Amino acid sequence: REEDAEEVSAMEREEEAEVSAILREEEAEVSAIEREEEAEEVSAMEREVEAEELSAMEREEEA
Repeated sequence: REEDAEEVSAMEREEEAEVSAILREEEAEVSAIEREEEAEEVSAMEREVEAEELSAMEREEEA
């Protein structure tokens, strides 16, 4: 019986380790996606600011 309990315990630890590994992998994927989205948002904002600055400079030159 003690051997059975040890075997079950070992199997449970193995399953927990597998679940933990899967969760870490999913968290890493989510983090990567979030960083990519943030980078895209920052790039879009930077392009917008540059376009606004360019427009302002062009209006100044015309004036």
